Amino acid sequence: MSGKNKTDKPFQQKQKVLKKVFYILVLILSGLSTAKSQPFGNEWIHYDQQYFAIKIHENGIYRLSYDVLQSAGVPVGSFDPRGFQIFFRGME
Repeated sequence: MSGKNKTDKPFQQKQKVLKKVFYILVLILSGLSTAKSQPFGNEWIHYDQQYFAIKIHENGIYRLSYDVLQSAGVPVGSFDPRGFQIFFRGME
């Protein structure tokens, strides 16, 4: 019986390694499918449009004049201001 235990031990070790590899593969594949099914959060972006980020330091209402926008590099003469859209974290 001692001969059988010696041959079973390498088999059991291989089996443990294979189980670990299998679990790792399952975790990787489940992570990939979860990542693929969730949106990236930038579906609202139209890459043919131009966007400008305006950072604020406090909550409140801000007035951005023509001169302020122009001095910040916004090409104010090239678009209709009635088409402005404001987004915060991808939500309009």
